[in-house]
Order: sequence, then C-alpha cells, then structure tokens
Amino acid sequence: MEQGEMHVCLVCHTEPDVWDGGFHSIDYVLPLFLDMLASVRDSRNQSPRVAWCLTAQVMRHRSKVFRELAEAGHEVGVHSHFPGHQDGALEHQQEINKENLDNFHFWLPGLCLLTTEIGLPRPRVHVSWMFAYRNSMTRTLGECGLDIDCSICYGGAHYLSDEFSLLADSRRRKSGKPYRLSEKDHCIEGDSRVVELPVSGGLEDYWEPDETGKFSHFFPTSSDNDKDRQLQMFLSRLNALVPGEVDIFHIHFHLYGFVQPEGFSPERLQRAKALLEAISQDERVRFSTPSEAVNVWTHHWERRSIEGKG
Repeated sequence: MEQGEMHVCLVCHTEPDVWDGGFHSIDYVLPLFLDMLASVRDSRNQSPRVAWCLTAQVMRHRSKVFRELAEAGHEVGVHSHFPGHQDGALEHQQEINKENLDNFHFWLPGLCLLTTEIGLPRPRVHVSWMFAYRNSMTRTLGECGLDIDCSICYGGAHYLSDEFSLLADSRRRKSGKPYRLSEKDHCIEGDSRVVELPVSGGLEDYWEPDETGKFSHFFPTSSDNDKDRQLQMFLSRLNALVPGEVDIFHIHFHLYGFVQPEGFSPERLQRAKALLEAISQDERVRFSTPSEAVNVWTHHWERRSIEGKG
C-alpha cells in the first residue's frame, strides 16, 4: 500500500528587525540558524531548507546573502509588508496595512520585479503581513507568477480595531491542509493557479485555533512545555495522514524571534532544533521547500482528480 508523505516547510518572514529596523538578526542569527538546520536530517538524509520571503528592504540591503542561499537549495519568495516596494521603516498599524492590501495590485508587480533586478530567482512564494488577506489578492498573485501563498493562519480571523473591517477569515476551513484558492473567497477551494499553504505552526509563536474562531497564543521556542505543545499539534496532523496522501505542514518564523532584549537566545535555537529533530523521526516526513512540496502535492491532486473522473 502506498505510504503517505508529510512535507514540512519552513517559511521565514524575512524583514528588518522589529525593534530598530536594522539587520542584526540576518547578520548574526542567520549563520547560527543555518548551522542548526544542517545538524537536522529526515529519513532521506535531507536537512530543512527555508523559503526566505523578503521585504524590499532586505532585497536592497542584503541581496548577496539570499542569492547564496538560493544557490544552496533554499527558496526565495516575497513578503508583502508595508511599505510595499518602497524602502523605509516597516509599519505594523493594521489600518495602514489595510490600505496596503487594498492597493496590492498596484505595487506587488514592482516588488516581484525587484527580485530579478537584484539577481534573485523569479519567486513563486508569497507571504503577507500578519496572515492578512483580501480575496482580490489571489488574482494579483497569479498574474505575478506567485502560485504559492503562505498568508492564511488556519482557523482564525483578523480584524481591524473597528471589528468590522475583515482582513482575513479562515474560520470556515475544516483543516489546515493545502488547497487551491477560489478567486471569490480565499477560504473556499477553487480553480485559481494559487495554492494556499495555511500556517500550521510556528517557532517563536503560534495561534492555535479553537471551535469559536479564536486563538490560543503560545510560544514554542520560549519554553519546553510550549515546544511539546507544538510537537503534539504536528503529531496529531501526522497521525491523521492516510496511505497515499500528500500533506504539507507549514512552520512560520522570524529570525528576530531568536533574539531577546538582552541578546541572542541559544536556548530558543536549541528548542527549535529539538522540535525539528522530533518532527523528523517519522519516515513519512520530508523536509521540503514550498515549491518542492507543492509540486508533489499538485501531481498527486491532479492524478486523484483524473482517477475520480474515470
């Protein structure tokens, strides 16, 4: 009987450090993080590689780093965080981000063009700010060649402060499994060219959904208990894998999540390593980039569709 596969994808929201707009985490934490990844192996002897989704600021100021990572087998995508394709300080106010998303079709093509202008491979992967999404974004992503989205956090809703302006709502999703987006509703399966990889877990933090559409917030690399909680969430998904199924578990993080006010935290990095090592123990687990995982998932999905019609 055909064995199932669980592809585990790490997706980094790669942006300037939140406290000062600098690049300390890229310059200092990134080499340590890469060394940690190299020490973890799945049953195929493959170490985790990352989809580094870059803001315009990172592209302009640290392009050489990510060109080298792309050459080493990592993936490079785009992180559509305000102020879009312009340079400057990141903005975390929801109201400004709403305007940014509503004008997504105006500025996203420029952000994608910037990747190739600085010598990066043409991207396929996109992630928005704070898992926010607008239905209109799906068409724009497809038109820009971004056929993999990692923006939607499974099982929750994201509102502006007025509680009426919805930025994203995935509460109707019955699972965190990948699916093709509908251009009319980002939570309904459709026939667009964009495949959604819902956020399944995190390193520095995660929001576990409950049945009411609310989140329980916890911090997997900040304590052993929370690390084990994230592992149990993964194992419950892995244990539900049926023979022949292809599933994708998307883990999000920021590099600056490994830095505390007093400096770099080796304890957090060690917990991330322990979590990935525990995840890798099952022979069905595959460490993959999003493009690799989606290619396998799409082939499987298309084959099952043809068999179903037959």
